[in-house]
Amino acid sequence: MKNGVRDNSWQPMGMLTATLLFFLVGGSTAQADDVARQAHHLLAQKCFICHGPDRNSEAAKETDLRLDLRKVALEYDAIVPSDPGASELIKRITSQDSDSQMPPPGHGDPLSKHEVDVLRRWIEAGAIYELHWSFQKLQKAEIPNGTERRSSGNPIDAFVLRRLGEKMIQSSQKADKRTLIRRVYADAIGMPPSPEEFKRFVDDPAPNAYEQLVDRALKNPHFGERWARHWLDVARFAESGGFELDGMRPNAYQFRDFVIKAFNDDLPYNQFVQWQIAGDEFAPDNIEALKATG
Repeated sequence: MKNGVRDNSWQPMGMLTATLLFFLVGGSTAQADDVARQAHHLLAQKCFICHGPDRNSEAAKETDLRLDLRKVALEYDAIVPSDPGASELIKRITSQDSDSQMPPPGHGDPLSKHEVDVLRRWIEAGAIYELHWSFQKLQKAEIPNGTERRSSGNPIDAFVLRRLGEKMIQSSQKADKRTLIRRVYADAIGMPPSPEEFKRFVDDPAPNAYEQLVDRALKNPHFGERWARHWLDVARFAESGGFELDGMRPNAYQFRDFVIKAFNDDLPYNQFVQWQIAGDEFAPDNIEALKATG
């Protein structure tokens, strides 16, 4: 649940080099991914109401063609990878014949030239289907090529730099230590640093003073208090029932304390979720798991 630290300083020449390399090395891949995302969005908007996962709709009952399933789309020749001209999908969305055009007259506006071009380019690129990110198996991400970062920086910086290159945005100059400590404390614990901590960092000549500062902030018990609030909001935590009766929940604080402790202890996310769903089954003898279940 905790991330590593990063150095937000970059040399102007490094930024320029990274930007140029991005367009030379990574541009085509990024563009292909973007076309795929646009194509999937168009299919969901324009086609899935009849050719999608909802098989209970009246329109869907009239056809077996599924454009959300690549295997079925290929069987019907709706999509012929790398050959838009042979793909029935392209033929239908560009047809002027009211008996064959898609969407059918009266069932939505025809696709614009730009939208047709997106689907055509997607098919030319192989018509790759990808599961929604939430259903994809977790994999270790490869650090983007063509980016330069300081040796003291975190690998996450390479991803940040790549996105900055995509947007043609120059990174900020390195902030002074007074600004850095205020940013760290505002982000990590939501409060300004004490005068003692402020002086300790500003006067620290160590090259890893910033990393040590971040570590101290993450170990501060207020870190869990600050970041647990976001989870508690999503879980709709409250110590009373609300409405006109507003009955108290005298033991609700135990769930709150569990969430705070989980953030401070860096509890693995899968365990954090499992315990809240069925902690009494996963770990019936663990008091923290029981608190998590509520």
